[in-house]
Amino acid sequence: MNLKNKVAPEKWYDSYASKPEIYDLFSKYEDFGNKAFKKLLTKVSFKNKIVLDIGCGSGKYISLIAPLCKRYYALDQSEKILTLAKKKNKRFENVYYINSNSENIPLKDNSINIVFSSWGFGMNEISKTMDEVKRVTILGGECWAFGNYPSGEFMELRGKSEIEKDRLTMNILNKKYNLKVIEVVKTNFGFPSENMARKVFQYLFGEKSIKHFKKKNLKNLKHEIIIQYKKINGN
Repeated sequence: MNLKNKVAPEKWYDSYASKPEIYDLFSKYEDFGNKAFKKLLTKVSFKNKIVLDIGCGSGKYISLIAPLCKRYYALDQSEKILTLAKKKNKRFENVYYINSNSENIPLKDNSINIVFSSWGFGMNEISKTMDEVKRVTILGGECWAFGNYPSGEFMELRGKSEIEKDRLTMNILNKKYNLKVIEVVKTNFGFPSENMARKVFQYLFGEKSIKHFKKKNLKNLKHEIIIQYKKINGN
């Protein structure tokens, strides 16, 4: 792969704050067919559990997990993206929304059975987030995380610097906080049209990234998702 160092920063925070509809399209068509989530369900049961979703975004996993669990706390630091998540998932009466970052989670000690985060641990300071995860989760509870495996077409599109950032996040979670690598799921995006894919990727990653990337079919871009896990103990 011919990886490029991009100059322009990615616009995740802009999408959360001012263009939540762009992020929602990205989230909706990422991991088409929910392969990573289906793999997760073979590893963990949400039945009768109290779940905390760190970085819930526009609520993709609310719709998948809330029907399975007892109570679901959806946490995100963007008020706009959280408003969109509420609108999309208002049918679920067991979901409670929290506008906060993950470094100061406004929940009681030992109140959560399962912490789940899809690409949320890299958005805040990991050490403070993991301290909070340990505090709010019961002894013997579980922490599950989705992240970008640092290879493949999607990461090639984003560029070398982003590959290194995601590799660092994965390794810190693994080596320092003992989130074991359980699985790398090979999946793909499933945008309904090439124009939509280019619109979303261009907004998030910049026009230069699209031009540098030689693959013409972006709507089915291949993506590798890592699943990491830790059982919460007293250590």
